Amino acid sequence: MGHKYQPLPRRGDIYEKAWGHELWIANHEMYCGKLLVFNKDKKFSMHYHMIKEESWYVSKGEFEYRWIDTEAAEVKATLIREGDVVDLVLGQPHQLKALTEGATIFEVSTKHYEEDSYRVLPGDSQS
Repeated sequence: MGHKYQPLPRRGDIYEKAWGHELWIANHEMYCGKLLVFNKDKKFSMHYHMIKEESWYVSKGEFEYRWIDTEAAEVKATLIREGDVVDLVLGQPHQLKALTEGATIFEVSTKHYEEDSYRVLPGDSQS
């Protein structure tokens, strides 16, 4: 059994951000894949999603990972580094700050919808 469609190599879409850039590998109905590449000491906004479920793999460098414990009303933080995996909780505000130049996250998620990002605190793109 063969397939008529032959997948061909392509380049991902790059979106420049004040904190670095995103390389979008895919954003389909069932899944999304991105590389998030940060400049040192830069961060994205504290934000959350109500539809998108996501997991991160730290492929390079170190980050301060911050999140809001909504039950305790506290901002918490921990160090994540190369090889770590973080499964984000739907509806929980989260933020990353790069501690090393070129620190990179491989993000896998359900489909990304721009209108599903709710900002709580600004990041470098909102400054």
